[in-house]
Amino acid sequence: MFVRFNFITKLDSFELIVNGDFKDGITGIFGPSGSGKTVLLKSLAGMLPADSGQIMVNDEIYFSSDKNISMPLENRRIVMVWTDALLFPHLTVEENIRYGCRVDLLASFIADVIDILEIRPFLKHRPSALSGGERHRVALARAILHEPKLLLVDEPSLLDARSRQKIISCLKVINREFKIPVCYVSHSLSELMFLCQEVYVIEEGRRVRFDPPEKVFINEMQLAAMEEDFDNILELPVVNIRLDEKVTELDLGGFMLKVTYHTTKNPKTLKVGIRAKDILLATEKIKGVSARNIISAVIEKVEPTGEMVFLCCRIGDRRLWAEITPGSFRDLNLYVSQIVYVIIKSRLIRVLD
Repeated sequence: MFVRFNFITKLDSFELIVNGDFKDGITGIFGPSGSGKTVLLKSLAGMLPADSGQIMVNDEIYFSSDKNISMPLENRRIVMVWTDALLFPHLTVEENIRYGCRVDLLASFIADVIDILEIRPFLKHRPSALSGGERHRVALARAILHEPKLLLVDEPSLLDARSRQKIISCLKVINREFKIPVCYVSHSLSELMFLCQEVYVIEEGRRVRFDPPEKVFINEMQLAAMEEDFDNILELPVVNIRLDEKVTELDLGGFMLKVTYHTTKNPKTLKVGIRAKDILLATEKIKGVSARNIISAVIEKVEPTGEMVFLCCRIGDRRLWAEITPGSFRDLNLYVSQIVYVIIKSRLIRVLD
């Protein structure tokens, strides 16, 4: 499965000139407000007619100005999930997700979608009785039951952090279980680094980068566009659960990471968030501190951004970004390839649903 495009869309004084080749995985769409991200998605879906160029899905031409082809929106099977979900208020959740889908869909497929998105408990409810995150998951379910060739997800910016994390987890499962390629719009570097195989960076209607997230992020341009604290989001294997200490031990690149969290469910992995600004760095291993995590790392990249300095610290095969002040960076005399010690308080590590 691939989506290949090279087109121009004009809207009043704005002009989108883009090209790309999206594969089967999850592609992030990133850029500042007004850069053309939503115009790109609408053009791919056929909601906005491109003025010239070509759009192809699996060698099938959806749009070609040279060949005078423009496939109707309803035939493209490119489905978009909007920021505000756009559910029918007078229908129940179950009626919403089945609206417009084939009547002969396999019951097992419908059940799988319902269970993956965890919406079974409120199938008989109306949208007004749901939280924002629940409504968004219902919108995702409805989109999947339309059997899309490509799923476009506009940024769920109206949701709180926990609800957004739930959506991200669902998108990973959707892509893996149903083999549906996903394009996900976000201003969050953390989300895109955790979720996406590639990131399409757009600025002023033009593509400026299209690479794996570790090659795109982090540099000053992206940090300037970031609208939140940078959050390292990691899914780590569970090594041990210490119920007596209410601590879970995770494998972070071969080192033990202790998290203030306990459960009797015995999960194989946990997804955690660690803010870059909550990570302390030391040039020597220190003793007599209350922090439970003191882990050796290697500085792999340094990105000064004016007000702060971001450092990519490699721990085994994992990476954490730490944020420090320029004064601390100078005083510690830090440099690429230097061995440092990452210090993280257990209570500052958040376990994400």
